[in-house]
Amino acid sequence: MINKVLQNLFRGLEVSIGVLLLLFADNLNIPSNVGTALNALTYPIVLILVISQSKRIIYILSKDVSLVFLVMLALLSNIWSQSIDITSLQSRALLRNTLFATYLAARYSPVEMIRLLSSSMSISIIMSITLGIAMPSIGTEIVNGLLTWRGIYSFKQFLGRVMAISSVVFLIRSLDKKYNRLFSCLGLSSSIMLILLSQSRTSLILLITAIFLLPVYKILTQSTKIRIILFIIFGIACISVMAIILPNLEFIVVDLLGKDMEFNGRTPIWTLTIEKGLERPFFGYGYAGFWKSDDALYVLNNTWGGSIMAKTGAFHAHNGLLDIFMQLGFVGLGLFIINLISLCYRVIKIIIATKTLESFWMLQIIVIKMILNQVEVITILSPNNIFWILYVYIAFSSAVWYRRLCHNQPAI
Repeated sequence: MINKVLQNLFRGLEVSIGVLLLLFADNLNIPSNVGTALNALTYPIVLILVISQSKRIIYILSKDVSLVFLVMLALLSNIWSQSIDITSLQSRALLRNTLFATYLAARYSPVEMIRLLSSSMSISIIMSITLGIAMPSIGTEIVNGLLTWRGIYSFKQFLGRVMAISSVVFLIRSLDKKYNRLFSCLGLSSSIMLILLSQSRTSLILLITAIFLLPVYKILTQSTKIRIILFIIFGIACISVMAIILPNLEFIVVDLLGKDMEFNGRTPIWTLTIEKGLERPFFGYGYAGFWKSDDALYVLNNTWGGSIMAKTGAFHAHNGLLDIFMQLGFVGLGLFIINLISLCYRVIKIIIATKTLESFWMLQIIVIKMILNQVEVITILSPNNIFWILYVYIAFSSAVWYRRLCHNQPAI
């Protein structure tokens, strides 16, 4: 009896820690000394969690070799990094987040992971709404003369992108009978409301993309012949939409999205960055090692990146694939592309075979992660947001799931 009570207590504590670590994965608007202390505390906590599932984690790591090689390459880049201090600091955080995600894949099935995420997102929603109403000086901010919400996060874009994930989680829950639909619909509507209040147009695009992907789920779960016919119809529809978008691209980019045709000055940055990248094409400048090196001055001094670096002390290429090329060269970029293609193949095969919404949730997260990665924030090998944790979780979890399907074993 006592053992059962202790087991339940340990189980509850373990789940609570998982929920809180997911909540703290993004940049919260908290005093820097508190943030530093919490960040330091996460390392021993993750280590304990990993040790508790060590045998299972070793097995899982063997199921996605290209991902393991990619992370190992980032860690080994301490040897040739042009900013050894930054690379050393960031690679420790990368290792922590990767191990935490691997622990999640070892410990929680996709259904359990969705429940874990919904708990973490619910806390984020409640605290962000409460803070915005009770303490608007902290929970809101004025950006370009407009009142925007940032909730518990340090910037409105951070709130927006977390709520984009939240909306996907609650959208899947609201479509699946095994979850509480009233709670799920409430979570979905609250997430959408916070996206609108944050006025993050990128997050709104992520939400719309996730919703527009739903027909893909319906197509994938049909019989082979119907699936082919529907894909042809879907392809024609996509081509028709592109035929409408391309002639009106300037109106959409400039008037609707508020960007210029150089994507707010990004294309000059991309051009100059590629020039510097080709000077070290194979292994790059080391993980997180380019933008703080002297080599980056060529880009920073000839673009608006210099003012951002002077103001915040940090900068990136605003394109995740380009950034990974700068950090780890063609070798690192190639490993990631191989891993991404194999991951998408696995997840689609799982959706077709199992017809489950939790497998489709994986595909939705991969798609919005890659969109966000191309325009706003780095989500590949990033230790500063939740997207890398979700990517690693999906990679390992789908690898195990797919292997079970291939061997006709029960689902995880």
